[in-house]
Amino acid sequence: MEADRFGAQYMFNAGYDPQAMINVIGLLKDQETFARRRARIEGKKPQTYHGVFSTHPRNDLRLQEVVKAAGTLPEDNKETKVAYYREKTDGLVYGDNSRQSNKNRFNHKRLGFSLLFPDGWTVANQRSSIVGSAPDSSATITIKVAKRDGNQPADMALREEYDLRKLEQGEKLQQYQLVGHTGKFPNLEKEAPDPDRVAVIYYGSRQFMLEGKVTNSDSQDKEALEKYDTMFLTSIRSFRPLRKTDIVEKDIRRLRYVKANEKTTFSSLAKHMEIGEYAEEQLRLLNGYYPRGEPQPGEWIKIVR
Repeated sequence: MEADRFGAQYMFNAGYDPQAMINVIGLLKDQETFARRRARIEGKKPQTYHGVFSTHPRNDLRLQEVVKAAGTLPEDNKETKVAYYREKTDGLVYGDNSRQSNKNRFNHKRLGFSLLFPDGWTVANQRSSIVGSAPDSSATITIKVAKRDGNQPADMALREEYDLRKLEQGEKLQQYQLVGHTGKFPNLEKEAPDPDRVAVIYYGSRQFMLEGKVTNSDSQDKEALEKYDTMFLTSIRSFRPLRKTDIVEKDIRRLRYVKANEKTTFSSLAKHMEIGEYAEEQLRLLNGYYPRGEPQPGEWIKIVR
């Protein structure tokens, strides 16, 4: 409740109506209710968002008191830009924005490259790098992009980047009509923050620096390090230019709006949505109608297509 109190106060201070917070938490609670039902059907362990509410958040008197204490905006300041919101959210990607194969291939459309991460790893597109992480956080593969320095040899680019005189197991890379170099950090020069395996690959006017690092101290024995190094090399050697077949736009589903009429029901809409199981429940959650209720004629409804 203390967190909700601070949240309501921050909203009021920023000029937003804190009463809207009850609706937001209500939507999250609806999602939790659906997730619990789905977990029960599928025999899985349910996850909880906000366990302090014995009833629905919209009916919780404590939450209403917390929100009310934050303050009340003047009526002339309560502007709701419904049409503007609809315009800005129409076309949002529903689900994952990139298509990945069963082998966890990551495709970067803007930079035009594709790389295979180890199976089961998660990939985060961060502000200054792309980081793939092992499921148990025992290792990472990081990709950084910089401008290529003319015709500088790839091995020299690596030594300059990491201030090294020599790389162990240095090897030229020639793959998919791209050139580069890879090697391991010398044991005598390696410090804890340094990666274990590094590579540079030239692609057009850019150079892609790839770093493989074992981050878990429990995985530092010789056999484990060799296993990780093999994984790092497999990913490095999978780096290639993006192909048209890597990303198929028709496989990307987007949020769209339709206007309901007298015959519109979520059940009828769900029959035309290819969003997997529980399509009707997902549409209800998107539109704030979970678990029951139907749209009114003339109301704009979110669908996925």
